[in-house]
Amino acid sequence: MARSALPMLFLLAALLLAGCSGAPKQEARSSAEDTKQRTVAEPTGEQTTTSVENTGSENAGGSGGPEYIVIGESEREEGGVRTAQVIVTAKKTSKRELRNIVEDLKDKYRNTDAASVEIMDGPAGFGKAGSAVIMNTDEGARHFGYPDGVPNSRGYVLKTAD
Repeated sequence: MARSALPMLFLLAALLLAGCSGAPKQEARSSAEDTKQRTVAEPTGEQTTTSVENTGSENAGGSGGPEYIVIGESEREEGGVRTAQVIVTAKKTSKRELRNIVEDLKDKYRNTDAASVEIMDGPAGFGKAGSAVIMNTDEGARHFGYPDGVPNSRGYVLKTAD
């Protein structure tokens, strides 16, 4: 129970910060206006954390890319395997839209071995729309429990909440 409460608390804090940012509502911001807050990793392989509101897609605002907001991100290297954990929220959560989000994130995390993604439903992010494991290498796939390596040609597995 405590493990599931921690991401929810993080999510609520990020949403509160996003609501207080003064950015106009109903208006997608370009990637040039994105904000990030980063804690730099130690050379020993410690965790790197990124949080607080950045537009998920550089195409947000009508250029054809999926619209989502990354509300939490962490990267880690352990045993030579680079992984990332990402939490996003999206207004549109159809299976096709979730697939577009995961494919966009796969491109953004192409320099990692694997990434786990949690997709929250709606602008408030209170419900879970789906989750995915993005696998760029066999080592990354094994890290996330796929002993035979990357299981398909897409390089990710998406599970929707419905």
